[in-house]
Amino acid sequence: MLYNELRPQTFEELVGLEHVTTPLQNSWNRGNPFRILIFEGQHGTGKTTTARVYCKWLGIADEDVWEIDAAVNSGVDNVREIVDRANNLPMLSEKYRAIILDEAHNLSKSAFDALLKLLEEPPDHLVFIMCTTDLVKFPVTVRSRCTTFPFRALPSDVMLDYVQKVAGQLHLDAEKGVLERIVESAKGSLRDVLTTIDKFDPEYNPLTHANYEKIQGEASVEDITYLSQLLIDGQGTESLDYISRMQYTTSPKVVTHQIIMCLRDIMLLTINESYITIYPVEPTHNMDSVILLLEDLSPLYKGRSTSADWLPIELVAMARVIPPHKEREGLF
Repeated sequence: MLYNELRPQTFEELVGLEHVTTPLQNSWNRGNPFRILIFEGQHGTGKTTTARVYCKWLGIADEDVWEIDAAVNSGVDNVREIVDRANNLPMLSEKYRAIILDEAHNLSKSAFDALLKLLEEPPDHLVFIMCTTDLVKFPVTVRSRCTTFPFRALPSDVMLDYVQKVAGQLHLDAEKGVLERIVESAKGSLRDVLTTIDKFDPEYNPLTHANYEKIQGEASVEDITYLSQLLIDGQGTESLDYISRMQYTTSPKVVTHQIIMCLRDIMLLTINESYITIYPVEPTHNMDSVILLLEDLSPLYKGRSTSADWLPIELVAMARVIPPHKEREGLF
């Protein structure tokens, strides 16, 4: 996979993580490297990769880096084995052995308790890194014994610059705006960007809007822009008809998110006419309607309705059919 092929091997190759890599390198330069760590943040932002790079920076041989998936090794017996290996196994590296515990929030309470002694008094040769997407599940007693670094969603401009370079390396000529759509859909996850890029081929599946929409199950930007404008203008009947035509090519969750992002483009372009949009929109004179639509649609996207359930978004459209003098309260 492309993500594995392009996985960084050095601190310099890591993207947008200077707030993590600089302190890690400084700790080594001071002669007292961080050894008990938590890397926390959303998926696909480089936690495990950074852990591997840090181990390499410390001169730890690959054979002395033990990666464990806590999703399937979450019990107290698993942790006792980890502690035993950390203390007793021979090592090839001159100074350190490393344990990288991925998805560490899956550990049971008793498993976390079994780690406390190791975290409080680690052997001199141990580097222990826990990676997690859910730090709140860590007991305070564990968090207080570790140095924690946050891994946040990467800014869109940083991701776009990176993906443009990758597309160039792969000889992928992208239609205008396609890379922006890929970056937007990844929501700050570099891994998700590369996973999407990996689906394209310069000869058989070029980076066009049409191919992107087929692969991702999205509606076209033109269709979403037209539907969004119908909703803004209160054209409920026409909106329902348009939604019905989309039901065989995409999903309501995807369409809802696309409309929200289109409305966002409209708002930002109205505020700042130099704003570069993904959707081919124009500034609006009906901002109140845009805001009301966002209020109606956002809970649908965040909700737990099934991905095949079109009724919630259809209800939003039907609400635009109700005459203005009718009270909307109680409609649903």
